[in-house]
Amino acid sequence: MSADGETPTAEDAAPRPVQPKAHVPPATAIRAAPPKPKRLSRRTLMAASLLLSAVVAFALVSGLSDRDRTGSANQDGQPVQPASPPESVRIAQAEYSADDLRPPIEEEGRDYFWGEHRPASDAENLDAPVVDADAAATSPLELEAEAARISAIRFGADPRRPLPTQTETASPAPGPGASFIASQRGRDDGVLDAAYRPPRSPYAIQAGSTISAALITALNSDQPGRVVAQVTEDLYDSVSGEHLLVPQGARLLGAYDAATSHGDQRLLIVWNRLVMPNGWSIALRGMPGADAAGASGVRDSVDAHLDRIAVASLLSGALSVAANEAEGGDEDRLSESVGNAAAQEAARVGGRIVDRELSVRPTLRIRAGAQVRVLVSQDIVVRPYRR
Repeated sequence: MSADGETPTAEDAAPRPVQPKAHVPPATAIRAAPPKPKRLSRRTLMAASLLLSAVVAFALVSGLSDRDRTGSANQDGQPVQPASPPESVRIAQAEYSADDLRPPIEEEGRDYFWGEHRPASDAENLDAPVVDADAAATSPLELEAEAARISAIRFGADPRRPLPTQTETASPAPGPGASFIASQRGRDDGVLDAAYRPPRSPYAIQAGSTISAALITALNSDQPGRVVAQVTEDLYDSVSGEHLLVPQGARLLGAYDAATSHGDQRLLIVWNRLVMPNGWSIALRGMPGADAAGASGVRDSVDAHLDRIAVASLLSGALSVAANEAEGGDEDRLSESVGNAAAQEAARVGGRIVDRELSVRPTLRIRAGAQVRVLVSQDIVVRPYRR
């Protein structure tokens, strides 16, 4: 029984459920409210964009306009003097009258047999044009205007001097082979005469002949050097072909050029001396060398150093891959900066290695025993060889 005398029911005796409290995370229980981000005003951004566009448009208009810019050149306050015309314009005539436009007539004197004027010859009378009556009645003003129209106005020039013709002004430009042709003029490899010249000697090897030989020394274009060859065939005189002049076994001494570039496949050889088996010799003065077919230079094998280029390319690729792997990852900023620097340096080093190998010139090699020729460019006069 309750205090007020009423009997308690079963509902009153049942316990009431307790309301749970709101759960507050411990991490945010003592944290202050985060600050709100500040945002720029749209009006401010639009005003700044319009101002920047106006400045750019003004700069473009002022830079591309054709206004007079003489004000910048007169900043010191001094008055600008008007430019004086050239000397040829100042000394020219102010007016063009009919008398000034006509060329001066050089008279040889006035003491003519027929009077004050020299009589015209029959040829001049025949060549003289027929004068029309209407043309003769033309006024002096019209004649002056016509003379001014057909005259050539030239400042600072002699009116009696004829104008240059088209053939004089339009001179042809020299072609790429003009210097080579000019350098070949005057060489002592023949005289261009109208009459024949007799041979200098019956014991002569005339220009245009070839001397067959074989290389004794090998050639390598890495360094320039000397070359020695041996004559492989007997050479007789060019007139009769009966006198032996250069026997088989004679030695040829020369030099080769090592200044090759990419794409070259031939070595240039010049011959300087011919030594006979009996010890006699003659200077050849740089006669050109050729191969067995007569082409200038000698060709055998070419080493383009492709293996070195391939190794350099592989090394450059390996360095780049290793640097990229070191660059990737979730490390801190210091590790990321170190990885970026390593990747850039590896790419730079790899590129330099490849460029160095590409700049290496190809090596031309000529084996010993290769067939060569001496192109005789000047007459060689020697005494017959006695065995």
